Amino acid sequence: MKKINALIVEDVFLIQRVIERFIEPYGVFTVSNNGKEALKKYAEFFFNGNAFNLVCLDIYLPEMNGLDVLSNIRKFESEIKLKSEERCKIIIISSVTHPATVEQAYKLGCDYYVAKPFSKEDIINALRKIKMI
Repeated sequence: MKKINALIVEDVFLIQRVIERFIEPYGVFTVSNNGKEALKKYAEFFFNGNAFNLVCLDIYLPEMNGLDVLSNIRKFESEIKLKSEERCKIIIISSVTHPATVEQAYKLGCDYYVAKPFSKEDIINALRKIKMI
């Protein structure tokens, strides 16, 4: 498995720290606490040759919600014609559990959906399911 290079997009500091702790043994991470900044960092790292291979994304975020961030990332990957195996993996980590929202997230291209509150096992299981660990 290749090392995880994650972008954690979460506006609640405590939840950011928890996700960081769970991911830390498997790689490195960068944090963003709003949607617009997350897209900017995603593009910046991509064009600097240090593309993220994992994005952990909340839905409720300041400036741009997580579903819009997800949609923009997938649109960008399509426009530059990335092969599916080159696309970053995206895990939604959200308190929103309404079936229509979960379904929309998958339609937009998320790889896995974790409901808050979550445990370490939930995150590790998600990383295993999407073959990051």
